[in-house]
Amino acid sequence: MKNLLIHHRQSKWRKLVFFERETSMILKRLGYCCCFLCLSVVLHPFLLMADTSVDLTTLSLEELMKIPVSGASKFDQKTSDAPASVTIVTADDIQKYGYRTLADLLRSVRGINVSYDRNYSYAGLRGFSSTGDYNSRFLVQIDGHRLNENIYNQAFIGTELILDLDLVERVEIIRGSGASLYGSNAFFGVINIITKDSSGLGQPEVAGSYGSYDSYKGRLSYGRRFDSGFDLTLSGTDYFSKGQNLYYAEFDNSTNPGGIAHNADGDKSGTLFGRMKYGPLTLESAWVSRDKTLPTAAFGTDFNNKNTFTADKRWYLDLKYHQKVYTNTEITARVFYDEYQYEGHYSYSGLINKDTALGQALGAELIVSRPFFDGAHRLTAGAEFVENLTQHQQNEDVDPYKLYLNSTESNQKWAFFGQDEYRMTPWLRINAGLCLDHAPNFGNLVNPRLAFIVQPQDGTTVKLIYGTALRPPNAYELYYEDGVSQKRPLHLDPEKNTTYEAIVEQRLSANYRMSAGVFHYDIEDMIRQVHDPETDMLVFQNSGRMTAKGFELELEGVWTAGLRGNIGYTFQDARDKSTGETPANSPQHIGKANLIVPLFSDTWSLGTNLQYLSPRKTIDGTETDAAWIINMTLLAKNVRPGLTLSLSGYNLLNQKYKDPVGPEFRQNGIEQDGITFLLKMVFSY
Repeated sequence: MKNLLIHHRQSKWRKLVFFERETSMILKRLGYCCCFLCLSVVLHPFLLMADTSVDLTTLSLEELMKIPVSGASKFDQKTSDAPASVTIVTADDIQKYGYRTLADLLRSVRGINVSYDRNYSYAGLRGFSSTGDYNSRFLVQIDGHRLNENIYNQAFIGTELILDLDLVERVEIIRGSGASLYGSNAFFGVINIITKDSSGLGQPEVAGSYGSYDSYKGRLSYGRRFDSGFDLTLSGTDYFSKGQNLYYAEFDNSTNPGGIAHNADGDKSGTLFGRMKYGPLTLESAWVSRDKTLPTAAFGTDFNNKNTFTADKRWYLDLKYHQKVYTNTEITARVFYDEYQYEGHYSYSGLINKDTALGQALGAELIVSRPFFDGAHRLTAGAEFVENLTQHQQNEDVDPYKLYLNSTESNQKWAFFGQDEYRMTPWLRINAGLCLDHAPNFGNLVNPRLAFIVQPQDGTTVKLIYGTALRPPNAYELYYEDGVSQKRPLHLDPEKNTTYEAIVEQRLSANYRMSAGVFHYDIEDMIRQVHDPETDMLVFQNSGRMTAKGFELELEGVWTAGLRGNIGYTFQDARDKSTGETPANSPQHIGKANLIVPLFSDTWSLGTNLQYLSPRKTIDGTETDAAWIINMTLLAKNVRPGLTLSLSGYNLLNQKYKDPVGPEFRQNGIEQDGITFLLKMVFSY
């Protein structure tokens, strides 16, 4: 945990009264009806598919299939050639579906579930979504720069993300182990964010929005490419939300009559982004500062107290050289500096406990990629070196002063990686990769990946993939010890994930394509936080082995005049191999449907997103209710020269549902937002 845990209490949720049960059933039935309606709209064109005759030059499906993915192999390639199951979300999708954060975007993607504990958002994939693991098992990067910091290895995906989504050109979600190229954090997958160049912005562009709970956001961006070839992008965003007054039954008692946390859900953040590009050189920097008040009384803190909050600051500076030499050889070299600051203030009967962390790192990376033997092989090789200048963690009471933890570490890590994409025949590719990752305290870790990509005919791709990922414990898991609530582990081993996948991608016609896949993974020596039986303090241990298996289906359709959509379903069965039990926060069924319908003209569109999550187990063995979520965005693009307006509604059924949380909460689940709205305006000069 990022702070001092004082008490750990769990209680079952209060039973719902009869009226609430009946209301919930009505909303569920409305959800089923809306789901059926969305599926009907998406699938209706299949009835006419045999009679469809479309000019391929007018189709965006063909264009979508040609959108390159760069994160799967560290060079641009078609998604059908990538050694992974890949989903690409474009800037147009972000605008037309009204995504506010990366967490919103991921919620719409097949097989991913996102939970929120009123502090941070956490992503889960293929049956694994550990409560409060700080997204340390996903790698998130912007333009090739790693965002996971060096204390908790946390990847921010909520309002704490370092980048405004309006600056994103596309997001690549790459499933499965990517450790053969990226090392430890690519345990379950890679989220690769590509930003817009200056041509994607006006000169300047102003955006503002107002939403539920007195939420305001403003952005000013400027992008220009000069005649000299110098390319400049600058952007700044400011966000504030007053938040809600939230009811928690667990605190509804004589001490807190009513059980309501008043004005304790505030959220404010600011981001800055800048990029200068000239020829092969790119200098990029980003900064974020975010403060979040905690209404849940987590970690045994005082309930209904605005003095409990967390503050995160993150920034980086990245200088990259990218050039093609000798016609077909690509060289990428970069040097970078990263800094992360965390501060948590926790109120205990008026006493303030302060938890802080500072992470600083300096690094360099070199990648070379080129084809050999008349294009039969494409070799990619590289090296990365990181000097962790500071990994400092401290915990103290403010007044009267008492120091519980003061830990400072510094170390080095490096990695060598290589990959060969071998076109054995016109219909068979073999992709083999290997990473030698040297981790502090754990020596050399070896992560391989092997993929067979079979394309027997145009429009058909079969992928068979094997990969492993070794994740060494991070600085928080290794060194955090306050002597009161958490002790330092005597020994931890890296956890290992072995993944097997089989994927079929099939273009059904000029308008439709389908993907289907099965997956299986085993995790050994999983690092979990448990209670020490002797001291009752929390401690990280290698405890247990987890396995998961399942399958995924997705159908995508693109038609004339901008009508497009997709529908996906994931079945996942995750188990703890020692007990046979399903882990917490692991839904067995996940359904997603997305549809964009043009209205009246090219100016107007309606984007609809439907999400279904089956019941999820909580840490005390109970289950949350299933969730049906419908979001809609009405977009009016260029209603006046340079002016774009949108109105978004989220959770339009006002579904009451909870996300499971970890042992630091008295609650076993945190209720999510009901129906909310957002009005947004973007003006480009």
